[in-house]
Amino acid sequence: MTLGKLFRSSESLRRPSRRRSSSASQHPGSQQPSTSVTPPSTPPPPTLHKRQDSGCSTCSSTTSETLANLAIYTRSPKQALYVLYRLKELKRAAAGLAADDDKLQTPPPSNGPSASFCPLSNRLSNSSSTTTSSSSSSSSPRTSTDSAYLTYAKYILSHAHRLEFDRHIWLQEAIDILKHLASKHIPAAQALYADLLTDGPPSCTNDDPSNPLLLQRDNEGAFRLYRKAAAAGIPDAAYRAAMMIRDRRVPWGGDTKTESDKLLRAAAKEKHPAALQVLAQDLLTPRRKSSKADLERGLRFLVDAAHNATKQYPQPLHDLALIYDRGVPELAIQPDPDSALNLLLDAADMGYAPAMHTLGKRYAADSTSSTPHTENNEAQMVHYLSRAAALAHPPSQLALSKLYLTGVPAANLPRDPAQAFILARAAALAGNPAAMCVVAIFVANQHVVRCADPQREARMWLTRAVQAGSQTAKRHLSRLDSTGAL
Repeated sequence: MTLGKLFRSSESLRRPSRRRSSSASQHPGSQQPSTSVTPPSTPPPPTLHKRQDSGCSTCSSTTSETLANLAIYTRSPKQALYVLYRLKELKRAAAGLAADDDKLQTPPPSNGPSASFCPLSNRLSNSSSTTTSSSSSSSSPRTSTDSAYLTYAKYILSHAHRLEFDRHIWLQEAIDILKHLASKHIPAAQALYADLLTDGPPSCTNDDPSNPLLLQRDNEGAFRLYRKAAAAGIPDAAYRAAMMIRDRRVPWGGDTKTESDKLLRAAAKEKHPAALQVLAQDLLTPRRKSSKADLERGLRFLVDAAHNATKQYPQPLHDLALIYDRGVPELAIQPDPDSALNLLLDAADMGYAPAMHTLGKRYAADSTSSTPHTENNEAQMVHYLSRAAALAHPPSQLALSKLYLTGVPAANLPRDPAQAFILARAAALAGNPAAMCVVAIFVANQHVVRCADPQREARMWLTRAVQAGSQTAKRHLSRLDSTGAL
């Protein structure tokens, strides 16, 4: 029995799939072809539904948006200029709608500056005065103005890292807009502002003391906003509220699992991929003795999650690929390596580093076999491990470090011990115990790196690895204490 037969009645699994064979690998720099042939007994992996946020109708597909998207896609050195031009156009559109509404609903002031020169905060304050009390739990009646400002703020948050100057000023303006719109009980703004309260603004690092946008984290305030947005039908807000309860980031007097499951089911009803995945994990976890019905239900949740996976939540594709790869003996489901490979490649296309690492290990295993595509497999292995390492994935950084120690001629990867040390140290700083052991060996042997007291430095890294639970580090530490070398 295959995994596909279990879900043969599901119409969502019947779609054309690009089949990628593990043996037919290509060079990492080339585009991988796609075909639509799959074995009759195996269903193709889930279709990726790309969701697009509906923005303001007045701000849709303009020349500035096209130029900005093209500059970003081609990595143009002038992309910051095009993004800035697009931001100014969105701001003018929102301000124009606000000015038109003010002319229709309120008389112009007899004395004082005109509406076109009012600060943005004054415009937002004026727009809130026209909100009726009957809409306190839903969007404002002036949906076009609010939608324009919301689109403007979202564009700032998603593209602020591309701006070269005045980044903090733009981010502060987006924060002010979202805070005001959240106070008007607009669900989408409440969810976005809650994200800022929990994670902070994008493009702002916590280790920069000069950053003026390091907001005080407010988990309880964010949780209240998530609950309000979830009640208004925002599935991502329901998921985040549920995870805050599960992770005990907010005080909760009742049964945390009951309330979190209630919120997760509400998000899963709207096909939220992360909520579906959490529900699937609860039923498929090895620590739980699940019945056959629970296992089937968990698999259905995971398949639905993979169908609705997005770039923000690509993990269900990876988890389902692992199930395709090993099968489910309890349900007599046989492994399906080709479908697993399809799902892993889809997750890697979405930028999911663990999927890239799994692909790298898979191609590494294939490269050791005597297949006619061994060189291509080695190139693919280096390609995916390099991509994952560039995303600061510690296991991939360590694996690539070991490849740099020997080099991979078939993949044009030269032997570079210095780069190997840099990657291993980056993984060690991220908390990887195995990488800490590798760094300790580099330091103790004075290989590539020099320091005043190599034994003390090596002992420091090995002690950290022991504290992280590494048994190998314990053996290295005892050898260092007895012989003074590694």
